[in-house]
Amino acid sequence: MNQHAEVTGLLPTSCGSEMSDHLKSGAATNELLLENARLRSQLDQLTYGEGDDGNGCYFTDKLIEQMTLTQENVYFSESCEWESSESLTIGDLIAPRFKPLDLAMATDDEVEQSLRVLIKELIDVGQYIVHAGHLSDRRLYCLIVKDVLTMYAREIENPSVSYWFCCFHTDNSFLENDDSLWLSYYANDSQRLEWARSHRGQPLPPKLVPPHVRDYMPPPPDFSLN
Repeated sequence: MNQHAEVTGLLPTSCGSEMSDHLKSGAATNELLLENARLRSQLDQLTYGEGDDGNGCYFTDKLIEQMTLTQENVYFSESCEWESSESLTIGDLIAPRFKPLDLAMATDDEVEQSLRVLIKELIDVGQYIVHAGHLSDRRLYCLIVKDVLTMYAREIENPSVSYWFCCFHTDNSFLENDDSLWLSYYANDSQRLEWARSHRGQPLPPKLVPPHVRDYMPPPPDFSLN
């Protein structure tokens, strides 16, 4: 023991520190690898092996394949949460806190107040309504109840963000494959110019200001309305 102590004492302080850091780093990597194996196994059980290509590889996208081990574990953890969560309609997700109005009986003020509540509840479950400033409260309310609340989502703690674009709808109709509303109300000058260049011979709709400003509808995270 004394000999070992003497030999250890001959090592420079910096060398001892580097060895300690190396050992700690190796232990941390081993913990990440063990966690990775556990998460892969858990995900495999949840998906009945459908996520595995047979070689233990769950990724085909080159960007995902470049993840660090820590990032990969976060991805697997979120995937496990997703696969084990219950699938419900968005309406069911917010049902304890929101009940749709009967629009035929509701006043304009009641619709506006209920729409505020509805938008907040949707945001809380990761659902964002985009490009809706040209629509009246009643029309927007109707579209959300009919087209958004009936769609399915997962009940998880940190849901991913979904965007619901309203720029193909007017107060009276649905304009399929028609860019006119987006160009008039939401496209910036650069986007309008690019559209004009790629649609030569087609008139560019006039630029307009959305008539309905709703300060309780914030833009989605990491998303530009322009």
